[in-house]
Amino acid sequence: MLVNRGLIMDEVQIAVLLSTYNGFPYISDQVDSILNQILEDGVSLHLYIRDDGSHDKTLDYLKELQNDERVTVSFGKNIGVSASFFSLLNDTPDYYDYLALCDQDDVWLQDKLMRAIGELNRSNLGEKKPLLYCSEYYFCDSNLNVVSKSKLNKSGVSFQKMLYENACSGNTMVLNKRLHQILNQIGYEEYGWHDWWMALVASAVGDIIYDDYPSLYYRRTGDNASATGTSFIKVMAQRFKTFAKGDGLTFVKKQLWHLYSYKTVISSPERLSLLQTSVEGSCWSKAFHSGRYRQSLPGEIAVRLLLLFQIL
Repeated sequence: MLVNRGLIMDEVQIAVLLSTYNGFPYISDQVDSILNQILEDGVSLHLYIRDDGSHDKTLDYLKELQNDERVTVSFGKNIGVSASFFSLLNDTPDYYDYLALCDQDDVWLQDKLMRAIGELNRSNLGEKKPLLYCSEYYFCDSNLNVVSKSKLNKSGVSFQKMLYENACSGNTMVLNKRLHQILNQIGYEEYGWHDWWMALVASAVGDIIYDDYPSLYYRRTGDNASATGTSFIKVMAQRFKTFAKGDGLTFVKKQLWHLYSYKTVISSPERLSLLQTSVEGSCWSKAFHSGRYRQSLPGEIAVRLLLLFQIL
C-alpha cells in the first residue's frame, strides 16, 4: 500500500506511451524525464515506444534503449502521429492502472505522474468511473527557456465543449484503466486527432480532471509553433477558416456519429440528449443550444455560424 496526497492506494502500475518520428536530438531529454520520475514506493512505470518510421538518429537511440528493462520499443511504418498513438493504446496490456501519453520533444516535471495519479484517485474514491487527467504546460524555446504558460482551459471543460473543440493536450494526458477499456471497446481507427477523441469519450462516459498546474515543458520550434492574429477579428477569422476546412469538418462529424453509434456506454441522459441533438438535430437546435461550445468568444461565434449555416 502507498499513501499519496492523503489518499491510501493499492500498488499501481503505469504505462507511458510515446510515439516517435525523427525526434533526434530532443527525444533523450524526454525519455530521461520519464524514467527519472519521482515515484512513491509501490508505483512502477513501463515506457512503451512506437517509432513511426523514423530515418534519422532516433533509430540508433531507440535501439540502445532496448537494453533497459523498463522500456519496450517497436518499429513500424509511418502511419501518422494519431494512428501511432491509437496503435499504442490498442496494444498496451489492459492490466495497467494508468496510462500516460507524451510527446517526443517535451520534458516532464519530476512530479508529473504522482500528481496526476493523486488527482485521479481523489476523484474516483469508491467508484470505477472512466477518468482523464490533463493539465497546462510551460511554453519553451528549443533550449527549454520558459516563454509563457499555456491557458487551454479558459472557461472550464465539459462534454458540450468537447463536441467542437479540444481543450485537452495529449502530451499532458493520464487516463485510468476504465477509460482505457472503453476506448478499446469503441475503437480508434477513423479519427484524425487522438487527444480530441480521447477527451470527447472521457467527457461523454466519465469525467475530465483538468489541472491548472503546468506538468511539463513544451518546446516550441518552427515546426510546432502556431501563429494566430491577436485582434478579436483576426482570431475569429482564423478560427472560422481553420474549422471550415473540409477535412476538419468531415472528421468532426465522423467522430460524433461514431460516438453516437456506441451511445449505450453513455449513462448520463443529459449528455446523450446533447449528443443526439449534435448528430440528428436541426441547424437551429444546434446553433441556438444553451451553454458554451468553445473556450473562447471568437471560437464560440465561429462554431455557431457554422452550425447555423449547416456547414457543420
